[in-house]
Amino acid sequence: MSSYTNAPLLNSILSEYNSTRPWLTTKMDNNMNSMTGLCFNTGIYIGHFFMDLDWVGRNKETYGEGISPSTGLMVRRDLKIRSNTFNSGLGYLVIPYLGFGTSIDFGSVKCLTRVYKSSDTPPDYTKVAFTDLTCGVSLFALVRIPVSKNGILHIDIKPYYQLMIVRSNYGYLHDELNGSNIFYEDPGDLRNNFGFEIKLQVGFGNE
Repeated sequence: MSSYTNAPLLNSILSEYNSTRPWLTTKMDNNMNSMTGLCFNTGIYIGHFFMDLDWVGRNKETYGEGISPSTGLMVRRDLKIRSNTFNSGLGYLVIPYLGFGTSIDFGSVKCLTRVYKSSDTPPDYTKVAFTDLTCGVSLFALVRIPVSKNGILHIDIKPYYQLMIVRSNYGYLHDELNGSNIFYEDPGDLRNNFGFEIKLQVGFGNE
């Protein structure tokens, strides 16, 4: 599964990390909008109506590396983002391969990081402590493209608009990467999210 989501705050934290370290030869990827992972789905269809239960696991890794002017050593910081969601949705198929619906989404976001000399064996990741439980309500469209003649394989394209009820607080990640002395603005108005998912699905049973 591949997904695109709106992540301006996370992107700005990584941009700040890069801009305050001009000595980096490899900069952190400051575009965390796209992630990949696995999705498990089950559902039932009654006429034109359907109910879906999804578990979606997304992740992305990046790193920054360069010679630190304070030590003269080549150092590296790794960052791993994990975003898991469980979605319960109800929808309506206008035609067999086009529909729309709404879902309630429960999720968790984890940020893991480590810093070490590039010549050393990488240590274990440590978790950045922050509020990692999320909850939202989404409106979505569903476009289903059959891949195989028997309908077992199909590609789902799912654009969505999400209203976040409980959102992640990346302030702790900002303090870990950039230091608490650099101003961090918690954007209270960034409660809405939008994006799309592309899934290659293997389906069994009757719809």
